[in-house]
Amino acid sequence: MSHPVIPHIVPVPVPWTSRVLLPVALVLTGIVLGLATGHAPMVVGAGLLGLTATGLMLLRLDVAVMVFVVASLFEGYLSQVEPMATKLLSAVVVGSWVLMRCRRESVGMHRVPVVLAGIALWWVLLVSTLVNAPVGAAGILLRWAGFLAVMVVLVDVLLRRILRPEDLARTYVLAATAAAAVGLLAMSTAEDPRAAGPIADANDFAFYLLPALPLAMALRRPGPVPGRWDLAAAVVTVGMVATVSRGAMLGLGVMLVVALLSRQVRLRDLVGLAGVLLAAASVLAVWQRELVMDSLTQKTAIAGQNVSERFYLWDAAARMVLDRPLLGHGPGSFAAEHAWFASRLPVDTRNDLDVAHNTYLEVAAEAGFVGLAVFLVLLLVGLSGAWAAWRAGSRVGRIGAAVVAGLVGTSVAACFVTEQFFLPLWLLVALGGVLPRLADDGPRPRTVGAP
Repeated sequence: MSHPVIPHIVPVPVPWTSRVLLPVALVLTGIVLGLATGHAPMVVGAGLLGLTATGLMLLRLDVAVMVFVVASLFEGYLSQVEPMATKLLSAVVVGSWVLMRCRRESVGMHRVPVVLAGIALWWVLLVSTLVNAPVGAAGILLRWAGFLAVMVVLVDVLLRRILRPEDLARTYVLAATAAAAVGLLAMSTAEDPRAAGPIADANDFAFYLLPALPLAMALRRPGPVPGRWDLAAAVVTVGMVATVSRGAMLGLGVMLVVALLSRQVRLRDLVGLAGVLLAAASVLAVWQRELVMDSLTQKTAIAGQNVSERFYLWDAAARMVLDRPLLGHGPGSFAAEHAWFASRLPVDTRNDLDVAHNTYLEVAAEAGFVGLAVFLVLLLVGLSGAWAAWRAGSRVGRIGAAVVAGLVGTSVAACFVTEQFFLPLWLLVALGGVLPRLADDGPRPRTVGAP
């Protein structure tokens, strides 16, 4: 009977540097942290908390994405603490995605049309920069790169089922509801008696809230008793109305008309929402009468001036497009050069005239008709994907209907504000571009009550 041969294991000697330097480094780190904590405990605590959160986000891509979505709706508050907060968070999201891609194989994301359109847009922006070399192009290119990268990350996260479309919609709606509630509470102490707060500019804040309404209606459960998503939709709508943003109100109106004509929403649902708005407006008018009057008076007083400024900016942007129609004047050129092309100056400047207050005109002025065409293709690809998912009656059909309504509303509102550097547009495009690939094999009957 033969005995098994037990291999002889030769112990590997540990270098003396590891035996000595590692304990010394740990002891020195403890001493430094102890002294720093005693000197500035709040700073050290915040730093350790930030490092821990960053490490968690780098290791968990789903957590990183949801934190970024929530933080984007409170960008105004975060910028008061750290002006680069949202940019740093987007860098962490991209870093977490890169780490994930190193561990997993590709899922064919390069064949997704919305990603191809995003790559084409980036190359147009890069060529326009090389041709024109405008002042401040590096910073604007970095902003474009950040949002294009976030869109790619969202597409990949959804394709890999790391996050479901419903999860992303819930995160956005809950964050928008909280932001709307905070904005309404902050109205009484703000210098501008309009709902803002979480986002510094009331018009931008309304743009953030606009897509949350159809997403909330997509998440609701049909039934006679209002649920939490009905409450969220009501809070978001009241917050949006309190911004007194005419562009957002026009986008909301067009969004509801499209939803009605395509039978994505029922008329009685809109009547119920209108009743909630009327009741909320009545309560607000009685509870904060002076605040409401100040808000309406101020908006009326500056309305004419705002129109004058917008015509001035649109005229300058159109002249820049005609001057260099192919590739424009380069990213970041509008803020630096628009005054040279304006045919007239506004009567009395109240705001910083560094954006065109029209997303499409500003994109065309800086990237030409080529850049504008690719940007519009990006939006249309997202819209067509969401429409196809809704018409197929798939599992994600309700989210697809919400994305259609949200993209229509935000695209209309973008005619009056510059919004290519804010999250809603990119989140909706990413959802719309991915939804057809997430549809079930077996279609379900499409319900008329889908928002």
